[in-house]
Amino acid sequence: MRETCGVAAVSTSGDNAVLVDGLARLGWSPDRLAREINRVCGPGTISNKAPYHWMRGVKPRVPMRSVVAMILSEHLCETIDVNDLWPSTRTPSDVHVVWSSADGPAQSWFGDAVVAAIDWLVTPTRRPAQRHDGPPVDAAMLAALQDRVDQLRALGEGGDGSPLLTEWGIHDLRWAQRLLVKGSYDKETALALVRVIAELAHLVGWLCAHANQWEKARKYLAIGLDAVARSGDRGLGGYIVACLGYVCLRAGETDKADQLLKIARKGCAGLPPSPGLALMATRQAQVHALRGELGPCRSRVDEAARLLAGARPAAITPWNSWISSAVLRGEAGRAWLDLGLLDEAERDLLAAVGGLGDGLPTMRALYLASLAEARLRLGRIGGAADAALDALTPHRDSAWCRARLARLGVAFAESREVAAREAVLRIGEWLTAN
Repeated sequence: MRETCGVAAVSTSGDNAVLVDGLARLGWSPDRLAREINRVCGPGTISNKAPYHWMRGVKPRVPMRSVVAMILSEHLCETIDVNDLWPSTRTPSDVHVVWSSADGPAQSWFGDAVVAAIDWLVTPTRRPAQRHDGPPVDAAMLAALQDRVDQLRALGEGGDGSPLLTEWGIHDLRWAQRLLVKGSYDKETALALVRVIAELAHLVGWLCAHANQWEKARKYLAIGLDAVARSGDRGLGGYIVACLGYVCLRAGETDKADQLLKIARKGCAGLPPSPGLALMATRQAQVHALRGELGPCRSRVDEAARLLAGARPAAITPWNSWISSAVLRGEAGRAWLDLGLLDEAERDLLAAVGGLGDGLPTMRALYLASLAEARLRLGRIGGAADAALDALTPHRDSAWCRARLARLGVAFAESREVAAREAVLRIGEWLTAN
């Protein structure tokens, strides 16, 4: 996200008069604007020299345009629109999500997760208004929608990531959107509706991620983020941004994941300790692990444990209640595995599997697969085979489980031990059946 010059395109019309005038009225230098941007979006977002180029007519990248307009508007106490600063700046890379359409979300999404996250971070809460036209949305409808959210969450956490469950979630999301667009309700009901939309979109996005459908996952998570921006729930908003970061991490976009996780933490600054914040810290630990940064990784793992231990009942919600000490141990174990700390990985992954018991079967299988990998790399073939075979329980349509177990099958095939040959055979049969 760092812009050494902030260059995206060059204006041929000369200096940016609106930006120059705005800074002059504030008595700010370009360096002062850069410091304010880095305060809002996080250290290192841009260089101190970038605003000098913008004043001479260079356009910053899309996320920065909205940030600059927001900062000027806030400090000048008047509305400075993006198009006042950079006319006709909308490009195909802008976020464009029709989250409240009566026909449901757009079938395609052109955008960048970081743009969506920055928009959530810097834009004031846009509370939904009451609506007088259309059939009334009553308490029974809201209760039915919330029940459906709870049912979908329970099925998803139980390991069912089938396309049918995803379609079910999309159907209910569209229904909730139609109620918002076509129904009549008061402000309290409007707020409840956007909260349900946010939770449904998040669930659908997460199910798409489990199927390795990265673009669909980003789209629905962005829909959820846009909805939660209207509810004002910073905790859920940060959680969704962190999920976007994890999707990018899984897709191999480590730098983008790092940016998103920093935005998520900044957006939740000042909130009390919670399981959601603890999970964000473990995700940051995994970014450090992939970069080979042992010290920062350990710091984030320790921070996650403190955040979970300090969580009060009020901070535990239906969408973060699945995050336990066992989950944090498992995520730490996977970070140690990425760092090559195999004994520590085995220790924490084994503790995580024991702590989960029969809960979260897909998560348990992923930890078992990581445990098997750690033992393989330690040369403990028998123990690795035991962990791999324990992971071979039905996970329906989890692409993550299939990928991890397929990789294990290839690794076991390199050994001539009887236990390894048995693991290859059983993994092959499981992949065929699943």
